[in-house]
Amino acid sequence: MALDQSEAPAVRERLDELLLRWQELRQEGRSVAAADLCTDCPELETLLEEQIKAFAEVESILGIQTQEADGVKDESVINRTTLPPEGADATQVTGVSFHGMPSVPGYEIISVLGRGGMGVVYQARQVALNRMVALKMILSGGHASQQRLQRFRTEATAVARLQHPSVVQIHDIGELDGQPYYSMEFVAGGSLDQQLAKALMPPRQAAQLLMQIAQAMHHAHQNGIVHRDLKPANILLTGSKDSAPKIADFGVAKLLDEDGPSLSGEPMGTPSYMAPEQALGRKQDQGPAIDVYALGAILYEMLTGRPPFRGESTLDTLEQVCSREPVAPSQLQPGCPRDLETICLKCLRKEPGRRYPSAQELAFDLQRFLQDQPIEARPTPPWERVLKWMKRKPAVAVSLLLSAAAIIALLVVWIVFTAQLSRERDLARAAQGRAESKELEADSARKDAEAEKSTAEHERDLARKERERAEAMLERSLQLVEVVVRQIGDSKSRTFDDPVPGAILYHLAGQFVRSAEDEYAKAKRANSSGSGLSAADQLRLAEQYALQAVELLKRAQTAGYFRPVNNRRLVDTANEFAFLRIAHGEDFADARSAFEELATQVRKGSASSQ
Repeated sequence: MALDQSEAPAVRERLDELLLRWQELRQEGRSVAAADLCTDCPELETLLEEQIKAFAEVESILGIQTQEADGVKDESVINRTTLPPEGADATQVTGVSFHGMPSVPGYEIISVLGRGGMGVVYQARQVALNRMVALKMILSGGHASQQRLQRFRTEATAVARLQHPSVVQIHDIGELDGQPYYSMEFVAGGSLDQQLAKALMPPRQAAQLLMQIAQAMHHAHQNGIVHRDLKPANILLTGSKDSAPKIADFGVAKLLDEDGPSLSGEPMGTPSYMAPEQALGRKQDQGPAIDVYALGAILYEMLTGRPPFRGESTLDTLEQVCSREPVAPSQLQPGCPRDLETICLKCLRKEPGRRYPSAQELAFDLQRFLQDQPIEARPTPPWERVLKWMKRKPAVAVSLLLSAAAIIALLVVWIVFTAQLSRERDLARAAQGRAESKELEADSARKDAEAEKSTAEHERDLARKERERAEAMLERSLQLVEVVVRQIGDSKSRTFDDPVPGAILYHLAGQFVRSAEDEYAKAKRANSSGSGLSAADQLRLAEQYALQAVELLKRAQTAGYFRPVNNRRLVDTANEFAFLRIAHGEDFADARSAFEELATQVRKGSASSQ
């Protein structure tokens, strides 16, 4: 594909960006095609494929091999024992860039140690000092863009600023045919990710190692350098008994007093170890806090064997980094110490302000953990502070615990005994009270039952007697009426000169009226007290007496027996039954009419007699 001369610099720069992205994805163990990277610039797909093929040829010439762990290729680690092809001069195999190993004056290149995002690291012997060094050069050689050259110079400048035992030290900086290179100390123990691929690191060893790395990063931050790509692959180990760490690969480092390198539209670093603000590409927020986050991600992997976030694709990983919370290490490794988990999760806070304010503060908290002191990552409850003090002074703690246990045991026994005694006494009192209450209730119920029984029997006896009396009186009255009526005979066939029958009729009528009044009075009492015959029964009796009285008075009237002395009585009787009807709604209309008729007749008779 031919390039327009006016567009060549821009196209070359974009091609370099795509090639760098392809290398980073390969370093993460992902296989990606040129078409997948050129979705927004398909015209560069052919050129990118040619570049990828050229890298494959370089690897074939140099004999680079990839290692596999658990079936996944890890191309960030190159076989360090690989030598140039048999019969080839290590300094003359190829020229610069894609044509083989370079020839660098003063150095004898032995093998390829590894390949980073933009450079190749060789194991070499510095001839003048006869020492092993690591020699780093630009991966794309003469094809490197100005941006990539600037990044390489930034890395060299950053490493040269730092003088710390946990940072790989730089020895020499030079140029070969206009292409920069620099040599640094050779670290023979491999990288942290290689060690983690074999086995998990014990928690205390992980804390000790990260504390050294954090101290080194604090030194870098004080010198105005943010690494931006901290990960296990960039932590080298010395291979000594204590395996001291060495931070390497400052290729995407940011100098706080300058504008750091960046790729247009893409975040810098490795997705699984990026802070959220770094994943979102917010350059203004990319300060020391993103390195603190990366340190937490490294600690997380040392404790669990995996980074805090890992998706099926780069975008998926970045989405997890920005939106999800990491799984607590203790859920993946139940034996993880709680304090170390707290330190790790504090580093992984989404908000930069909620992380440790500096890498130094992180190192201090890790030191507190290692010394069994309360950490500052969260407010520690008093009981937890006591436990940590006991762990630091076990002899004194055991003595105090035994004394406290004896006192507590005696106190518990006394409290339990007193509580039991008080409970037994309360239960006895309560039982006695319930028994007495039930006895009183039973006695009262018995007396009430007896009184009710006696009252009921008395009322039944009174009702029976009252009914018998009323029935007997009515029967005698009726019998007497029949006798009188028989004696009087038929009024139409006889004269009424004998006053005796008429007086008897009047007398009987008066008796019936009084009986009716008595029954009426009893009906009112029965209605209010509910004892004896019912009110309805009493009223029925009163009505019968009244009707009998009316019948007698009618017969006396027919017979012509009138006595002035009884005039008032008849009128009163009529009025009384009128009152009964009105006051109680009983149907005494017939009796009232009869009494009123008799009263009228009496008044007429009385007037005629006068």
